[in-house]
Amino acid sequence: MGRRLLPIVFFLLLPLAPVQAADSRFVTDTILVELRERPSAQSNVAGVAPTGTPVKVLEGYGIYSKVTLPDGRQGWVESRLLSEREPAQVTLLRVMDEYERLNAANQRLEAQVERSRPGTFMVWSAIGLSVGLFCGFILGTFWLEHRFRTRHGGMRI
Repeated sequence: MGRRLLPIVFFLLLPLAPVQAADSRFVTDTILVELRERPSAQSNVAGVAPTGTPVKVLEGYGIYSKVTLPDGRQGWVESRLLSEREPAQVTLLRVMDEYERLNAANQRLEAQVERSRPGTFMVWSAIGLSVGLFCGFILGTFWLEHRFRTRHGGMRI
């Protein structure tokens, strides 16, 4: 009877066992294109070109294209591995560099604007001067009216 309960207890307790989480990983999109001596998959590999390497296509032969790398090496690669458009990884790096450059320029310009703004003291001084001039004008008007009335016997002119 005990031997029959053991598998049942095991399967009932199995969901309570700790489960180890799987590591998250990403598949890279870095490709090393093989540069071959002749237009054949059995030909010797003369070198490799990583993703984003600009090449000049010299001629085509079936599914292969003869290319020249920036360092002057020549060889054959599969035409399907060549693209007229820049790879996304290279474009992203270029755009990130441009972003960093523009962000630095923006911070420099913001610092210049901050330095050119009048300080708090200057703003409050200008407000105080404006209020003082306005109040002085109003009080001066009342004072002149009072003087004219006293000079001319209380008549309003």
